[in-house]
Amino acid sequence: MRNKIVFLIFTFLILSFKLCFALPLRSELNKANDLYNQKLFYKAGQEYGKILKGQPKDNKTKFNLGNSFYKLGEFEESQRVFAALTQEAKSAGLKEKAFYNLGNNYFQQQAYQGAIDAYEEALKIEPDDKDAKYNLALAKKLLKEPPPKKDNKKDKDKNKDKDKDQQDQKQNKPGQMNEQDAERILKALENKEKHKDKKEGQGLGAGKGKDW
Repeated sequence: MRNKIVFLIFTFLILSFKLCFALPLRSELNKANDLYNQKLFYKAGQEYGKILKGQPKDNKTKFNLGNSFYKLGEFEESQRVFAALTQEAKSAGLKEKAFYNLGNNYFQQQAYQGAIDAYEEALKIEPDDKDAKYNLALAKKLLKEPPPKKDNKKDKDKNKDKDKDQQDQKQNKPGQMNEQDAERILKALENKEKHKDKKEGQGLGAGKGKDW
């Protein structure tokens, strides 16, 4: 392991539709992707959510929505999207990237065992993924480190809750997303509107993202 400060390597992919899609839908996707590229992640997420209301089975748009949530720091919502994609993705490439990003979400929540499991699944599909190998090693290292000592009861209770969350995350199988899920996600984004200006300017990690 490196002896300097290390940063988790993230995947932020903007996936494009094929030209065979209808013009209005393609126009909506282009608008959403432009907003994402401008780092207006809240607005991009809204647009992806609108697309999913009409196309709830479009996995590439779900992927982009998951990335938007991630960039906003909404790791639980992002995790839910990528967990569903690990089950729904048809192509091996998209499934591998969904597992990889799912691992990143677990990592950010310090759920290192969940991160390890997700990275290992990604590596089963793409054994030569250097980013997944690096993140897997880092998650294993952090899992072995003893937790910092806590003096007050609140901190102890918080650690217990975190352990329970990690167990729940491991036991719960991801489900498929439907139109109702897209509606719920869109409402969740709307509820974050008052915080959007602060969050859209934040960076959550370092490292070069992968290209689709």
